[in-house]
Amino acid sequence: RASVSGGSSDTSSLFVESVVFVTTAPTPAPELTGAQLADNGLTIDVLLDRDASLLGWATPSFPCTLLLQYSGARTQDQCSWINARTVRMALQSTEIVVGDVITVVGNVLFVADRTSVAAVGSSSAVLAAPNNPAVPTLSQPAYTVSPQSIQACSDVDVTLRAVGNTGGRPVTITWSAQVTSGPALGAGDAALLGAALSAARNQSALTALVLPVQRSYSIGINVTNWLGRSRATTVVITKPAFDNPQMAFATAGVNETHPVVIDLQNRAEAGSVSIAVNAQLPTLCGEPGAHLAYEWEQVTDTSALSTVQRALVADLGLTTSLVSPLASTTTSTLTINATKLLHPYRHYAFRCSVSVAGGSADT
Repeated sequence: RASVSGGSSDTSSLFVESVVFVTTAPTPAPELTGAQLADNGLTIDVLLDRDASLLGWATPSFPCTLLLQYSGARTQDQCSWINARTVRMALQSTEIVVGDVITVVGNVLFVADRTSVAAVGSSSAVLAAPNNPAVPTLSQPAYTVSPQSIQACSDVDVTLRAVGNTGGRPVTITWSAQVTSGPALGAGDAALLGAALSAARNQSALTALVLPVQRSYSIGINVTNWLGRSRATTVVITKPAFDNPQMAFATAGVNETHPVVIDLQNRAEAGSVSIAVNAQLPTLCGEPGAHLAYEWEQVTDTSALSTVQRALVADLGLTTSLVSPLASTTTSTLTINATKLLHPYRHYAFRCSVSVAGGSADT
């Protein structure tokens, strides 16, 4: 507004009034500042930089895909507001992992006082690892072993029982084995055992495990969840030796108490004397190449049977033979050259021992 007065004797004056218009920009829409897995690996907390208006959001939960974008997103994934700055994701998806990007969908979030226009763009955060990832838990006992009474011919099953703190995803299971007592495994047996352990990877059961006999084994089980934490346990399995082979004299009228009598007056005509022994192979579970091994020993005399002295074949002209080494029943014959027996009234004692794979033996 302005006014002017004039005249030769008047004093001129000017009045001016003005109005200033001030505009305020709306508060930016909330943006993501971070995302972190829970220690149990089952949920994710998504954090915003300011309070969001929760008006219009379904309660108590809503599909995460209405608000967020991420790897393996599914409509079954449910989100809920923990507070105005935190959204908790409960996932059915097993694809999202630490390091993946989570993005808030544009045009859906307002600040709490509703002064903001919808977000034109979107914001993202990288999924961080838990502060203290959960360690898998195992039942007590952690495994079952079948059969309960393990024999030489038993195939063994070891089954892992329930596992906790898996993070809602499959766990990684590795099996191992080592001989804790008894002879070391041969290359062939070790290769077969290693193949069985590899085949059982990520399986909850080690089935039909063939373990060579007369040894104790420590079977190791290691469980790792997708959060990278592990729990291990061991089970000790002992395989006994095979049953002993059964032996019997095969020469008529000869046994431990009835000796072969040689008439030295007619030793030239006697020629040779044979003593035969049969042995019955025990049940060996179909182990390939199993057979009986005989050993003859000369004992100095009948009063010293506890002292075994191996005699050179040339001493008495001894020879041995073995019949059908791979049959279930075998025969071994000791032949003595009677012309070598020069001492009258002398007792010659011989011992036959038979052994089989697994350490079983008879005499």
